[in-house]
Amino acid sequence: MIKCLIWGTGFRGKECLSGIQSLDSVLQVVAFADNNSLMWNNEVCGLPVLSPAQIMEEAFDKIIICSKHGVDTIWIQLIEDLKIHAGKIIRYRIDPLPVRFEANADDVYLAQLGEFGFEMISWIPYLTYLKSQGIHMKTIGRKGSSVFYENISDEHIEVGDEYIGNSGTGDLSRIEKLKDDMKLPIFAPCKERCGFEYFVNGIEWQVHDIHSNYPTEHLRKPVFPAQNILGIGEKKLSFRGLVTINNKSYLSEFAGLVNNFFVEEELNVLFEFLSNNGFLVVYNCPMNLFIEEDDKFKNYVLKCNDFGRNDSILSLHDYSDGTEDKWDRIQLECWQNSDFVIQPPGGAAAVVELLGIRKFNLMRKGDYQDDLYLSKLYGGQSDTFYEVRHMLAYMEKEMELGRL
Repeated sequence: MIKCLIWGTGFRGKECLSGIQSLDSVLQVVAFADNNSLMWNNEVCGLPVLSPAQIMEEAFDKIIICSKHGVDTIWIQLIEDLKIHAGKIIRYRIDPLPVRFEANADDVYLAQLGEFGFEMISWIPYLTYLKSQGIHMKTIGRKGSSVFYENISDEHIEVGDEYIGNSGTGDLSRIEKLKDDMKLPIFAPCKERCGFEYFVNGIEWQVHDIHSNYPTEHLRKPVFPAQNILGIGEKKLSFRGLVTINNKSYLSEFAGLVNNFFVEEELNVLFEFLSNNGFLVVYNCPMNLFIEEDDKFKNYVLKCNDFGRNDSILSLHDYSDGTEDKWDRIQLECWQNSDFVIQPPGGAAAVVELLGIRKFNLMRKGDYQDDLYLSKLYGGQSDTFYEVRHMLAYMEKEMELGRL
């Protein structure tokens, strides 16, 4: 039995504990540890919380750092201050936990049923690499996902929202329900087991955290099938070029309440600027809605997007038939034909990353520094701004220099 301590009593520590306890394995978590003195001598999930000084009184084989931030600082603290050998330290989602899940692609359906962005950045490039090695695969994905698997999978099944996790790589309970309901062998990572090793035909899936600089030897840039439902490629010939504006119709709960989305005033300024400079603009928002501040206390409400349409501004929602399949295909068509994309972070942004398209990101708050890493990896160019006015000033200069 490998006795483990988990450093960090937050959601990642609880997630790691849940994953370990869901397995019949050699791992046994005996306690938590934390720098927060308010947590000392209490219990979390039925386990005691130790102070750093109490760690050395506990017999353990491994200590797992489960903090979202400050991992390097904690690593130094454990080694230099507490004299713990580096070989006993595991960084959750960076170093693999000593449990290995293995599968043969002939025997299972491969699935990642969590966040759309995680699926695009983490899973699709991995399956593309498996395909390049001559491995035949059967896959499972969310509604509308077939277009992203057409060049990869020999058999793809779409499943309903009840099986899709709320975050990360999917929820263990939903994956287990899918297995029971479909009576199929399914090989799928999930957030509770994200720290463990996953191998398909002996090839490791390495990307456990899309917001870090992860290994890339088992990734390959996917090539999605070209779409021509709307004829956007032909429409844009009458303009200087095509710009897609991705937006959200929900709030991002990231590092607190983060309004990483475009509000009505910003959209109107963008539409006017791009139209006046001769671009065809596609506005891409799933519900044809936008979020606006309701009052000085920043109560956010959804409002119908009734901006004036004309020949140079198209709302993608107008071309939807209500099915996920058409929606994903017409989005992909617009991105494939875009000269550049303007966007907040999110799942749509992940596809743009994979396509290697130039992008202008709105990021008022958060730590999506991985945009630069992904741009280098997939051949794109990424510029990030805190304010739309700064974005516009930069784009205007780029146009003057002939780079847009």
